[in-house]
Amino acid sequence: MPRTIFLVPGLWEGPGSYEPLVSSLKKIGFNTFVSSLKSTGTRSPANPTLKDDIAGIHEDLEKVVDEAGAEGVILFLHSAGGFIGSNAMEGLAASTRKSAGKAGGVVKIIFFSAGLAPEGSDTFGGPFILNQDDGSCVCVDSVDSLFHDLPAAEAAAWQAKMDVQPLIETWKGTITYCGWKDVSSTYIICEEDRLLPIPVQEAMAAMAGSKVVRLACGHMGHISATDDLAEVIKRETDS
Repeated sequence: MPRTIFLVPGLWEGPGSYEPLVSSLKKIGFNTFVSSLKSTGTRSPANPTLKDDIAGIHEDLEKVVDEAGAEGVILFLHSAGGFIGSNAMEGLAASTRKSAGKAGGVVKIIFFSAGLAPEGSDTFGGPFILNQDDGSCVCVDSVDSLFHDLPAAEAAAWQAKMDVQPLIETWKGTITYCGWKDVSSTYIICEEDRLLPIPVQEAMAAMAGSKVVRLACGHMGHISATDDLAEVIKRETDS
């Protein structure tokens, strides 16, 4: 039975940016499901919050876990999807489900230039976030921060597909669970990342106790290094 990869985007991305990677993963035999953040595309006030994003991912993941059965599910978590997806898998780790007499569950996490946060953390942000007067936040200089390793025309096309997020102050919440404590993980460091510096990625990997793999790509390597990334996922899934 094909393995199932459950993908969680970061901020601004939306599921559309994963179409190239999904295509590559399907070619090498994976089932895929790309979830989405309820907050992406919304502005403050009255926006979905981190808590809403976690709940939405959890709802999608639980359905996929049930459908995958005993084979289990691998999480692929990118950027802010790292701490969102890790929290969202609460109760869905394979070991937890086994204790409850249920088959399957999350068996591994693959972090991809992912942000992680310990339990109790409620502060999120970074120099790459720009709040705007219309109640949204965008990525500072997103073409250079996110798409510098793509040809100019492709970078512009992908940048145009990025969406807004609400103001961080109205979105953030408290991390209550870290899934990487209950399943093994691999952290793929993007060596040409201009958004999340390598030392930060290395610190995140150390926090999670992850196996470290390095890939020569920028922050959006699922677009700029799609096939190479798919092969890394396959190798780490088989190991």
